[in-house]
Amino acid sequence: LQVGLPVGEKLGLSFGLRPITRISYKINQIGMLYDPNTQQPIDSALTEYNGNGGTYLASLGAGYKIFKNFSIGFNAGYLFGNKDYSTKRTFLNDSVTYQQSNHETKASFGNIYFNAGVQYYTQINRNIKLTLGAYGNWGQKLNASQDIIRETFVRDPSFGDIRLDSVYEQNNSKGKIIYPASYGVGFTLEKPSDGKNRGWQFGADLVQTQWSNYRYYNEPDSVHNKWELRLGGQLWPALSSTKKGYWNYVSYRAGFFIGPDYLKINNNLQQYGISLGVGLPLAYTRQNPNQTTMINVTAEYIKRGNNSNLLKENLFRLSVGFALSDLWFIKRKYD
Repeated sequence: LQVGLPVGEKLGLSFGLRPITRISYKINQIGMLYDPNTQQPIDSALTEYNGNGGTYLASLGAGYKIFKNFSIGFNAGYLFGNKDYSTKRTFLNDSVTYQQSNHETKASFGNIYFNAGVQYYTQINRNIKLTLGAYGNWGQKLNASQDIIRETFVRDPSFGDIRLDSVYEQNNSKGKIIYPASYGVGFTLEKPSDGKNRGWQFGADLVQTQWSNYRYYNEPDSVHNKWELRLGGQLWPALSSTKKGYWNYVSYRAGFFIGPDYLKINNNLQQYGISLGVGLPLAYTRQNPNQTTMINVTAEYIKRGNNSNLLKENLFRLSVGFALSDLWFIKRKYD
């Protein structure tokens, strides 16, 4: 949820809360376990891998127009989250009873977060405007607290997993998580709609993130630097009294991105995605063009990896959002 407010002619403010990442998986694996020293088979086992958590950003931002065509902006906020990883193992043996084991690590973290950007626009000709921008965030150090649990448990149909005995436990271990810096540059070309013809907008971004600097309690991870190229376009409605059909007031959008994933698994894990979307107005009048309620619907397809990688994934995502604007801050000329 984001809210933007104009404050005078040159200053704008925004505030809100939004998710950054999400952890949510459960994978079951049945197979034979082997002694790591002799490679002799031990027994068959069921291994359950579970992950939950995510990160969120509560932020307050401001943008200021320094000159006619040049603006700066920044966001300050609190980046926080948690993660819970567990590996539970059950031996599948009919004659010998083994206790079920749980290896679990829980962590919570948070700290102040900053990013900033600059923007410049100019008229290429009478109808087309060019906007240039650059933005980024520097590396952040997040304060973290971690619990490490090694235990045996029993599974109860009514109460779930109940601890049987603690093998090892370390609580409230303090440390740092280094969140990497990210930088981006981009542009948009824009032709506003008029009374007869649709307007259009096309833009591109190139973003680089220094994931090789990521650290979790001073330990690196299987990640590396990544770049991502993003392209997108939009057709705006033709706000004309001669074209009164509903679909003449709909915005049509399309996007594409490509770039290696930040995960480092043998070869580079290639990734690309395409998206199609529409902006569906619920209410619109030519008398109040700034007062609009819009439903934004997007269908997205993302592909990660291929047959030469250990990880291969196809993702289909359907998103629905709402964009609301009103006349609260428009000064009246007549009552």
